[in-house]
Amino acid sequence: MTGDNRERRGEFMRTRTKIMPGKAAGRTVRTAARAGKEPIARVAVISGIGTGTRPAARGTSANAAVRTASGGSTRKAARPAARAAARRTYRPAAGNAGRKRRPSAARSAGRKFTRRPAPGARRLRGSGRALPAGKSPAFYAMGRRDAAEMLKNGTPPADPASWKLAMNRGWTQHAGRLRMSAASGAALQAGRAYANGYAEALHIPSPGWLPVAVGKTASAVVTCSSDLDPGALREMMRLPLQDVFVVLEETSGTAAFQAARSVPGVTVVHAAQPLGPNEGRAVGARLTQTDIVLFADGGARFAAEELAPFLAAVNGGADIALADRTASLGTFNSWDNVSRVKAFVNLSLGRPELQANSASALPCAWSGKAMAAVGRDSMSVPAMAHQSALALRLKLARCPVRYIRTGRQSTAAAAAREIGDHIAALRAAMAIQGGRLALRDKVRRRIAAGGGGQ
Repeated sequence: MTGDNRERRGEFMRTRTKIMPGKAAGRTVRTAARAGKEPIARVAVISGIGTGTRPAARGTSANAAVRTASGGSTRKAARPAARAAARRTYRPAAGNAGRKRRPSAARSAGRKFTRRPAPGARRLRGSGRALPAGKSPAFYAMGRRDAAEMLKNGTPPADPASWKLAMNRGWTQHAGRLRMSAASGAALQAGRAYANGYAEALHIPSPGWLPVAVGKTASAVVTCSSDLDPGALREMMRLPLQDVFVVLEETSGTAAFQAARSVPGVTVVHAAQPLGPNEGRAVGARLTQTDIVLFADGGARFAAEELAPFLAAVNGGADIALADRTASLGTFNSWDNVSRVKAFVNLSLGRPELQANSASALPCAWSGKAMAAVGRDSMSVPAMAHQSALALRLKLARCPVRYIRTGRQSTAAAAAREIGDHIAALRAAMAIQGGRLALRDKVRRRIAAGGGGQ
């Protein structure tokens, strides 16, 4: 070895070799000082050393990690540093142990990540967009096909009300075959798509029908005074009801009568003498002949989607479907006196789970058998009908609804009348079941003092 080469080799050995981190494997950096005009040594960078990226795997050869640019021969001076770098392993933090690492930017570059569709969702053919459950065009096509078969096999019904009932019968069969819940959100969305396809095949404008998978006949009784809202009747007409009776009571004037007549398909009941409060329920109950009767207030507008669970509950086996408004009342100290009296009546009659819910609140749904059991005339006093239903141990269901204060509920006279009706119902129950009702006294011995045995 010549003298010049020995000097260059000695200078290279005295130079401190550094391995600098790089952004990608294979990138080289200068590590040794220039010695004359000879080519400088280059060290291959091991990706990830000194950075947050993952390093090379354990066992990587140091000879493959450190090479010079001239001929690929390994520098003996760089071997210790390269070997030490190769021995370094990735150790996750204690808090990240077992956690799945997200792909790095280098690995995920050029890769397109998409969100998986929800269970039950369908995809449009030729499109990557997922449709929510119930929004699939399959239900729309199903409605078109059923309407086309009806037109092909016979003469279609003459009035739109019969079309709606025929459409609901078809949807009830499909929903039963698919085992869909009658009033679930997915079933209502799918039903709307089915109804739109059915109406399109009949060449009629979209009526906004809302089919409900019920196998029983249903009708509605709407009681109202002077605060009649035509929008409430239009929402009612979206449901599969055979008849909608609007009973005008109390101070109903010509304005309420004209508003009720403006909605096609309803039957307006207008007595010669003004009916008293809640007497319209008894009048409408005597007019209905269906399996399910939905009672509603003409001054409070509820969407058809909120009223559908009442029909589904009675169709599913409940005798009465009550409006569950207890959750919207807040804490007990903020309840009004009417709600507190209702809760006390339910507690005294052995049904504390009903809380402040009562058949006096609208909307509510009754089965025909339940009305026959308590008496259709007793519907004029809803609190008394509620007490009779509890005494007969009828099956009650609760459907959550929004609390809407109407004109008939805002006056002090209406609140006092309702409180009086519930107290009268409680006294009627005490006359039959005893003074303590469902609250038995298990401590004191009243017989020894000459009192009752309760």
